[in-house]
Parts: sequence; structure tokens; C-alpha cells
Amino acid sequence: MAEPIILVKKADGSFVRVPLSQVKKMQGEGKKMPATKDDARPLLDEAVPVGNANLSRVSESRQNQIDSVIKKLSFVVPADYSNRLRIVVQLRLKEIRSNEQTTAALIRETGQAGVGLTWSQADEVIKRCEAAVAASLPAVRGPGALANATPHNAFVHSEVQSFEQARPLSPVAPESFKLNSEPRVKTVMHDVVSRPTEVGPIDEIRYVTLIDFRRLSHNPVEAAARLKQKFVNLQGESILLYLDAWDAWRQSPLYTDYVKLVFAYLETPRPLAKLSADKHGLQLAEISAIVQMEKELSVV
Repeated sequence: MAEPIILVKKADGSFVRVPLSQVKKMQGEGKKMPATKDDARPLLDEAVPVGNANLSRVSESRQNQIDSVIKKLSFVVPADYSNRLRIVVQLRLKEIRSNEQTTAALIRETGQAGVGLTWSQADEVIKRCEAAVAASLPAVRGPGALANATPHNAFVHSEVQSFEQARPLSPVAPESFKLNSEPRVKTVMHDVVSRPTEVGPIDEIRYVTLIDFRRLSHNPVEAAARLKQKFVNLQGESILLYLDAWDAWRQSPLYTDYVKLVFAYLETPRPLAKLSADKHGLQLAEISAIVQMEKELSVV
């Protein structure tokens, strides 16, 4: 009986017909390579290069800038709240907080983790921080340092290259470039809140405006008495509703206009009667009626 012949693929990719006995002999002569520890290592197990230990992984503390800003202020913060002021200034210098967030932290009352500054003092701190940030920026090289001719390019066609050389270049005057480094205070924007479709007694107080107050009565004293009656009615129902009503009152547009006018009176030497001369704004009689209403309700 003839020995069977099979087709075997060689290492170079070609095929050859070999008797079955010779194939078994070739398999018997094959040797297995011993396994090493590298064969058992995961494919993703690679050595991580060690970085430069001298590189700083955190931002600078800017303590020198903080000291410089605080020394230039025209007022002195009590020692109990000086650390709060340093933290607020540090976050602004690092540009972690915006001007609006910094102003809110500065004017917030000390009992609410604030610094307790006035609007004018907070504005001064913002200006000092803006000046410090602008001074720490790297210098910008102006157009005067630019080259007056294009670099030579050996791959440009000779005709195009001759055209570039023949075309006159008009250098830009250095005086036309100016870098404005003066700090600019951003305008504080307030969110626009729309009234709900269904208004309850507390929502009436939360969204009351000067126009609503004047609609209660043409007499400011009588209008304040009607507004006061809303608080009295809620107090008779529940003390919790009464407290919610006062929180809503401090969020109302009428109370906001009233507080802004009082702050403007405290920060400027102008009399309150002149500040309330605008007929579209709160009048002196209306301010007095609101103050008397809060006194009668034992809030002020």
C-alpha cells in the first residue's frame, strides 16, 4: 500500500508535497521555546516615565500680590475678617472667581461668611485686583518687532519669488498699536425672573413692584397699611407663612429699589430728597411709609 502524500506549507509561504511519515518526523524534531516572564506580562503593562520633580503642579499662591493689593486699599478691615479678605482677593487674582462673584462675597454680611464691605469699598478692591492681574500678564510684542521682509523659500517658483521681491512692503507704524492695560469693571447683570401664572399671597409679596405699591393707594401711608395687612393675615394663619412672607419681601423688586436708594444715600453726601426726585422712582414719602411699616411689624 502506497504511503499517503499530504500538502505542507513551508516557512516562505510556498507549498510542497511530503509523505506522511516525513511530516511526523518533522513534527517530532520541532522544539518548543521555554516560556519567560515577559510572556506572562500584560500587554498594557508599560513603564510609566517619571516626570520632572521640579515642575510645579499647583498654581502660585500670589501672597505678594495679595499683600500689595491690601496695602493699597484706602480702608482697613478688622483683624477678625482680614483672612476672609485675603481669600477673596486670592481667588480673584487667580481668576477663579469673576468680578460679580468677588463683589458678592465682599458685600455679604460677616455673619454669612462675608467680609461686610460697602459697595464703594468692594469696587475699590475690584479695581486693585484688576490692576494686579493686568500687571502680572506677560508683555506682548508689538508689530514693530516683526520682520520687514519675507524669509527666503527655496521651493517657491522663480517667477513668484521675483514678484514677491519686487512688491514693496509697507511696514506698520508702531504707534498704531496700543495695548489698553486699564482695568475695566464689568456691569453686574441680574437674572430676569418671570411671574408665575398662579400667584399666592406670598408670591404677591415676592413680586410686588413700585407700580403695584402705588396701585394699592395714591396715599403712600394707606398703601403701606394695606401691604402691612397682607403680613398680618399670614401671621394669623401660621408663623411659618409669616416668616416666608418676610423672605419673599426681601426678594421683591420694591424692596430692592428701596435698599439701593438707601445705599446711595449712605455713600453720597446728597440728601435723600434729591435722590428720590425722579417721579418714576421711590419718593421720600413712600420710603418713610415703608420704614414705618417695618417698624410696626417689629422687623427693623
